[in-house]
Amino acid sequence: MGLFLTLICVLSGFALAFTHDIAEPRIAAHRAEAERAAVATVLSSAESVSAVDLGEEMPDMRGDVRGVFRGVPAGVAFKVAQPGYSGDIVLMVGVSAGEITGVEVLEQTETPGLGARIVEDAFLQRYVGLPAEPGATRQEADGLAGATISAKAVTEAVELALEAYAHVGEER
Repeated sequence: MGLFLTLICVLSGFALAFTHDIAEPRIAAHRAEAERAAVATVLSSAESVSAVDLGEEMPDMRGDVRGVFRGVPAGVAFKVAQPGYSGDIVLMVGVSAGEITGVEVLEQTETPGLGARIVEDAFLQRYVGLPAEPGATRQEADGLAGATISAKAVTEAVELALEAYAHVGEER
């Protein structure tokens, strides 16, 4: 009986590993497409976008800035993350002409019906049009009853993007 259960466990392990190897490229492609779509949304006026090497532009940045994308003719998008209630909340934040042009949620694992409401346009639109200055989002943290930690995490992530913008700017 023990040998039979061991065989089942080994076969299950191989099946999981095989499935993971097959699915991983598709998952990576889906994430890259979602990232491109988010950049296009938050920098809607950009004709083209290019990734920026974080090592060159932001060597001293603290916080979880996972990507920077420059738009042409103007604008910068930042992929940032902050811990929420149930895990990291990953956002794409667009800044152009000194103001926030858009915020998109790329990843979140918040509680459905509460913290997961951070993906709603009504919540994210409160950041659009705010000045791209550190501290500009501080009064926007509240606003989702029952989801204070998630709402504050989004505000902190947007604030991190504004700090990165102050460091990087829009110039080429």
